[in-house]
Amino acid sequence: PAITINPQEDKDKFDKRVRFKQRYLRAIYLRIMALLRDKREVILVGDLNVSHSSIDVAWNAVDNSSFSRIWLKKLLKLGVIDAYRHFHPRHRRYTHWSQVTGARKTNYGSRIDYILMSAQVAQKACNDCGIWDHVLGSD
Repeated sequence: PAITINPQEDKDKFDKRVRFKQRYLRAIYLRIMALLRDKREVILVGDLNVSHSSIDVAWNAVDNSSFSRIWLKKLLKLGVIDAYRHFHPRHRRYTHWSQVTGARKTNYGSRIDYILMSAQVAQKACNDCGIWDHVLGSD
């Protein structure tokens, strides 16, 4: 069991991390918006630590009010394409599983890693996108 001595201190650290993440995601959004406006090609790759929709989580429910999910939805509305979902609209594949619960064994996970790209990149340079969930990594 965990014991918290000063919950306010932990809450303050958490709040600071949340505010930093929100500023960071806003900066990424503004940069991508400017690049798209200038007709530039865009590729954003990485662990975004957010699942876009219920098909991206084993438990079939997502909190649509979370800042990160709203941010991701706004990016997609700009015309950025989720490469995996573009090619596999109904597949349930995950990129993260809780190590504490051993969730990988039962495939109780979520898809939080993305390749996002502008439409022109998708048309010119992308003919498929997959998840190699059989390859062991950090998650």
